[in-house]
Amino acid sequence: MKDEAVRLRYVDKLRLAAQIWVWSTQVALALRRAELPEYVGRVGAITGPPTRRPLDPRRLSGAVDRTLTLGRLGPRCIVRALVLYRLLKTQGDKPELVIGLSENPKDHLAHAWIELDRVDIGPRPGRHGHQELARFS
Repeated sequence: MKDEAVRLRYVDKLRLAAQIWVWSTQVALALRRAELPEYVGRVGAITGPPTRRPLDPRRLSGAVDRTLTLGRLGPRCIVRALVLYRLLKTQGDKPELVIGLSENPKDHLAHAWIELDRVDIGPRPGRHGHQELARFS
């Protein structure tokens, strides 16, 4: 389990927020050029030593959500989920991207979220009310 007591200094919070914004832009652009499985495979191939002070996955999920929320605007769940996926990969976790439809779909709109060891960690609303269609690791 990650150390939930790790406190980020203000400068580290700013660095994390900047990284989230840069990666969200990269993800949005990459999804226009690559198929989802290909892109997840590229991000999933990230290797290297885990970060020195890994953060709790739920805290990272909250940071992604807070950073990318601009009132009622912000990137789609797939972008948020892929940013969280990449943050978790870079700190040595083994996240899975899950795509699903609501239990009673009225349209074709899907939702994306991240799971660690089959536990939903976000972005909001996560699995809540959605049935899994696809899983990528």
